[in-house]
Amino acid sequence: IFCAVLIVVAASIASASILWHLIFKDLADSQATLPDLLIQAGSLALLLGLMASAALQSHLRQRELATLASQAQLQALQARIRPHFLFNTLNSAVALVRSEPARAENLLIDMADLFRSALSPASTITLEEEMDQCRRYIAIEQARFGDRLQTHWQLPAPLPALAIPPLCLQPLVENAVHHGVERSHGSSQIQIHARLEQDRMVIDIGNPLHAAGA
Repeated sequence: IFCAVLIVVAASIASASILWHLIFKDLADSQATLPDLLIQAGSLALLLGLMASAALQSHLRQRELATLASQAQLQALQARIRPHFLFNTLNSAVALVRSEPARAENLLIDMADLFRSALSPASTITLEEEMDQCRRYIAIEQARFGDRLQTHWQLPAPLPALAIPPLCLQPLVENAVHHGVERSHGSSQIQIHARLEQDRMVIDIGNPLHAAGA
């Protein structure tokens, strides 16, 4: 708001200065009639006013876009840092500390990497990096579900060097685990398949459907 006020004030000062130097200062030497001078002054003032208004709208639009971007980043961060996921991961690590300390350490490292990715300001990451985040998430949940969580990966080797927005795939894998594994007492397989079709990369993430508690 302060910057917007400065823009309006600066435009007003500029308008008054230009009007003074171009019109009123030379009023005595001018042969133009008073109505002509008023029309010229009004036109110039209107032009400068429109320019100031456009600058103000551009400034406000940039502030709005910055606010929306911050909100989107916050929503993405909240989608990743869900309390129950954090608590479940920490509980799994605590359960492994004495029996399998190396596995507990790897679990915490994977969780730290996921959080680091969520906090990263980068607007794009590679497809390989996003797949790596999916693998880390699966590894974390594997400690919780054990043999109940099965995965089948089918990816081209090597993965194409594509730049994608972060958190495109990992939330889908998380959703597949929630609906396909968490709601079942038996073994469930999550499928992550990717294939090239002409100039497109097609990625399928699937999970079995279970009745409640089945």
